[in-house]
Formats: sequence, C-alpha cells, structure tokens
Amino acid sequence: MADNGNNVVMTGNMTRNPELFFGASGKAYAKFSVAWNQSKRLPSGEWESIPHFFDVTCFDGLAEHVAESCNKGDRVTLTGEMRQDKWIDKESGGNRSKVVLVANEVSISLRWATATTVKVQKGNG
Repeated sequence: MADNGNNVVMTGNMTRNPELFFGASGKAYAKFSVAWNQSKRLPSGEWESIPHFFDVTCFDGLAEHVAESCNKGDRVTLTGEMRQDKWIDKESGGNRSKVVLVANEVSISLRWATATTVKVQKGNG
C-alpha cells in the first residue's frame, strides 16, 4: 500500500462471517464487517455506548486466509485504507456511497482468544 496518508488501524469485533468470492479473473476477495463501540459521557454523568460499523474488503491470499480463519464475533485488528464506494441506486436512481476499509493485514486479537498458526508457502499470501 502506498503511503498516501490514508492509513487506518482499527480493532473491533467481526459482525458477520467473512464471505469469500472470486472475480472473473479468478482473483479472491472477501467481505465482512467490523464494529467497535465508542463510550461517551452524557451531561447526566451516565455513559452511553455508540456503536460504529464498517464494511471491510480484502484480496488475494489474505482474503482466503480470513475466510478460513475468522468468524463472526472474533476480535480483530485491521490495517489498511479507507475508500469510498459510489453507485447509482437502482430503485431511486439517486447517487449512493459508503466508506469501506480495504485491509492489507487482519490479525486475531490474542487478548481475547488463542490461536494456532499454520505458515503458508511463500507467494501464497
């Protein structure tokens, strides 16, 4: 990833299992979502939890490894960059957009789980 100033590190819980797809060229990509909660003190002194949800996409070997290794509820740390997907809504004809994190690293948090690693051959990930 080029250093364009759009570097993101995010830790959160996977809200759904990764879905693995293969494009027309055979290139693998996976999609999933991650959520984290922001705590905010209200004027009353009580705390409010504000959830934030982000769609995540990753490619190639990383996509295959995430689909094989991660599940809904897993605590993960991601590095990557934010991108804005844009499209025209088929029903209304209006412009739509959403921000997506394109991950180049996904790690399971060892604070909340244990993991066993299996190294892959160089060039497969």
